[in-house]
Amino acid sequence: MLPLIHGDVVALARALMRAPEAEWPAMVGCAFARARIAGRYRRAQGRPHPRWGDGSLEAAVSGWPKGPEAGFCNARWRRAVVVVLGGDIDIEMHRVSSISLILRGGLESWNVTL
Repeated sequence: MLPLIHGDVVALARALMRAPEAEWPAMVGCAFARARIAGRYRRAQGRPHPRWGDGSLEAAVSGWPKGPEAGFCNARWRRAVVVVLGGDIDIEMHRVSSISLILRGGLESWNVTL
């Protein structure tokens, strides 16, 4: 997955705006998973994933319906942005946890995806 940038946050938050808030966590998880898969594909094949793009979050959700970008005076928009950023924090915390386990020798296998 490519590093998260402003356009990624906006693209996914716009997609969230079209869905009920109860679906947001699953959508964010799916988007991040697609971006990670696409990033691995791009590195391995030397070209973007045919459906999910180059490993960016924006490319991973390019086919999803999106609402307009709202301002931060809109409480629902603020929540959507926070949920997207929370997904990125979860990913980073997982990486940190995985690295900590490796450094402590807590994993039997070195076949770990970071």
